[in-house]
Amino acid sequence: MVCIEKSQRCVLILSNDVRSEAGFADLVRFVLCDTDVPYDWEYGHYAGKS
Repeated sequence: MVCIEKSQRCVLILSNDVRSEAGFADLVRFVLCDTDVPYDWEYGHYAGKS
């Protein structure tokens, strides 16, 4: 889940497969635009590499 407090917008992504995590950063960017969320601390160098 990523929420942008200023614009009061959120996105919640659920999946039952660990392989889907590679696309989370791209999906959040598509829905909320650039959020400056540091995906690399969670997903390493695979962030946004769907």
